[in-house]
Amino acid sequence: MQVGGANLGGAVVSIVMPAYNAGKNIRCAIDSVRSQSFSDWELIIIDDHSMDDTSDIVASYASVDDRIRLAKNAGKGVSSARNCGIRLARGELIGFLDADDFYFEDALGKRVSYLLDKRGVDAVFCPTEMVDEDSNKLDWVLGAKSVIGFSDMYSCPFHINSVMLRRDIFEGVGFDEDVTNGEDWLLWQRIARMGINFHMVGTCRVAYRQHKTSTVLSDFLKHEKMIEKVISIIYGADPDCPEPHEAYKEGLRKPPKKVIILKRRFGLMIRLLLDNDETGAELIAREFSPSIWRAMSVSSIVSICKFSAMRYYICKDSEWLSHWHRQSSIIQPFIERTFPSGLYPNMGERLFREIGKCGRAEGLRSFLRALPGARATYHTLRGMYRTLSGT
Repeated sequence: MQVGGANLGGAVVSIVMPAYNAGKNIRCAIDSVRSQSFSDWELIIIDDHSMDDTSDIVASYASVDDRIRLAKNAGKGVSSARNCGIRLARGELIGFLDADDFYFEDALGKRVSYLLDKRGVDAVFCPTEMVDEDSNKLDWVLGAKSVIGFSDMYSCPFHINSVMLRRDIFEGVGFDEDVTNGEDWLLWQRIARMGINFHMVGTCRVAYRQHKTSTVLSDFLKHEKMIEKVISIIYGADPDCPEPHEAYKEGLRKPPKKVIILKRRFGLMIRLLLDNDETGAELIAREFSPSIWRAMSVSSIVSICKFSAMRYYICKDSEWLSHWHRQSSIIQPFIERTFPSGLYPNMGERLFREIGKCGRAEGLRSFLRALPGARATYHTLRGMYRTLSGT
């Protein structure tokens, strides 16, 4: 399916920003848009019944910049707010920015230029840089594959801030207002199911701010229940996809749905262990079986451990192992006790051996970067690093 489009008499691109009690960070978000070198934009901010000064802050910006528009949404949730913004949009292109995040330099112009230059492309994304609550880069990035299609939708492949699409796409689809988690992932798979690929623009980045989140088990399970609903739609027929490509009508077939769900469960288990909640972790561990464990490679499990630690501690790639080792006295016995070697051959031993390789590889990387002419030395010996890390 190819989507055309023409400027509707307004800006070239409309940026949709839902906001709820966003007073702490929304100035940073708005300023990042206003500082873009590309200036033919409109920013539609939908205040979703905030109880703080969000509306007043936005109104003050709108009074001095007529490209900024304030709309009100009666507390119906982020999907409703985004749909409201899309309906109000006048641009040929639509992008998104959450109110506590921001764009880096040229994040608008690079993506707009790509879509205007390549009329056969209808959707793009760019890499997403994780930052901490003070906007410091954490040196880990989402988005590596150059083209994303429906076969890649077994996980959410990019952050919403990074996406820009032709407005006409939304004539048939929108955000599902009954879905409270994973609503963006659900929409992306719906668009990809229509045969529309997302192309990466690698020359710019957007920011995704990491916040310390609750690790109460009931909160996580409620979140995961909704995510599993999204996964079930992806792995089956989707009645709300208006024009599915013939090859995708019945949904994804691989990787297996159960493996995808249990990888998420394993990540949740690790998060709970990092928070010293062994009781909650044991409840999650009961869902695993030897056959499911064998379907997950050790390298993928190490990646889950790493990602879980980085998200939990909001730390840099180079720092996660030091945090991990502080909890290893809890995690390693738990793994060895919960997954006995008779049923899960060498699971604990293999997992911690691979994590140890990560430590040796990180030590080598830090050493190489400290050498004179570090950049050349690092790239010359990067093969050694990859051999040690298994990547």
